[in-house]
Amino acid sequence: MAGFFGPLVGIIEALCSVLIIIGLMTRWAAIPLVIIMIVALISTKLPILLGSD
Repeated sequence: MAGFFGPLVGIIEALCSVLIIIGLMTRWAAIPLVIIMIVALISTKLPILLGSD
């Protein structure tokens, strides 16, 4: 799964970042970035909080 989602997330981050930098569809471009950050935060910090380092 990581072999598929890793590059996909990278492409989405790059495209949305470019849209935000040039000022096109900034609200719509921010939504996928927020979702990616929430998933990254949960997937990395939740195991630490649960004590399964």
